[in-house]
Amino acid sequence: MPTYYQILGVAEDALSDEIKAAFKKQALKFHPDRNQGDPAMEELFKELNSAYQTLSNPYTRHRYDMTLKFGSFELPPQPTTPPPPRYYRRPRRPIFHRPSLTSRENLMATMYAFLFAFVVGLFIKIGIWATDYYKAIEREKLLTERREVFGMAQSAFKKGELRESLLIIDEMGMFFESEMDMREYKDMLLGNILIRADQCMEDKLYKKALSLYSILDNFPNGNSLNILLNKAEANKQLGNFQRAIDIYHQLFYIGYRNTSFYIELGGLYENGPKDYESALQYYEKATDMAVSEYEAVFGKAYPVMINANFIPKHHFQLFTKLANMYYLTGDFERGIKSTIWSKEIWPDSAANYIISGQCHQALGETDLACQDFNIAKNLDASFQSPLDCP
Repeated sequence: MPTYYQILGVAEDALSDEIKAAFKKQALKFHPDRNQGDPAMEELFKELNSAYQTLSNPYTRHRYDMTLKFGSFELPPQPTTPPPPRYYRRPRRPIFHRPSLTSRENLMATMYAFLFAFVVGLFIKIGIWATDYYKAIEREKLLTERREVFGMAQSAFKKGELRESLLIIDEMGMFFESEMDMREYKDMLLGNILIRADQCMEDKLYKKALSLYSILDNFPNGNSLNILLNKAEANKQLGNFQRAIDIYHQLFYIGYRNTSFYIELGGLYENGPKDYESALQYYEKATDMAVSEYEAVFGKAYPVMINANFIPKHHFQLFTKLANMYYLTGDFERGIKSTIWSKEIWPDSAANYIISGQCHQALGETDLACQDFNIAKNLDASFQSPLDCP
């Protein structure tokens, strides 16, 4: 039969830390939860736990070692009757006789004590003054060096090296009271970079805008809602759909969630990786939020109470995209159902009739498909029907 030491896989002179580490390693291997309740593993785990409980306690381990060595071991019985109390006699304290001093001796002692205290205090005062003087010199030297670094940051800014200028001034850390102009300059620099980046977005210079926004990544305002939205839009315009998706997921985790958010995220999945299943998922979430808004204002009867004048323009895009995703994912019946209300709200939209016709065509309902395609043709003369409809 293996000993507890063999079960744990340690030597008999192993330290308590080694025993503990071995138990943790073996427990992870034989734990019932990791072995789908295997009875054999459960028995091994019980033996392992029993071995650890015995060897982790110095007293029980000593008894176990003695048992291993001598076969059996019993401690001598402990006396049940308490020993008689022992009395302690405190020794007498020696009597101290304070020596008597004359008035002259007392006066001299007082003077010596005062002189000693004065000398000690003087040395302390001189030490404090010297330390303050040295610190003042060092501080002045430090402030001079920091001013030189600040000049380098200003020079880099004048050359148009915004990233370098901000990096230099940021490495200076916290500012002293006499350096408030430096802190104001840093704030001005951050604001200047942000203004330039926003202007590039307006001018559709997306690559340059992203370069400027990246300078602000390590600063508190570098991950503001507006900047993240602009960075996502710039990446989308540049075709970096996955990067834009990652930014929208970052927005999701910081709590930014509304109808427009889900529409944009669905559009990224639709137009980027062509992941129509994910796009449909986000369009459905956007639709649920839009419907909640309708019900909050008009109640459950919103389908018959509102018209296009009460619905934001981007909701038309939402319902059209939702129907198209049902078509692209092969859920043709839901695609048809999702266009019914849209046709009533936006009867002049050819897109919903085209999607409905495509779904009917996929289901083999040619007559219904032609009805939708003919209406779409009347609304949009450029539309070419995929069927030869009468």
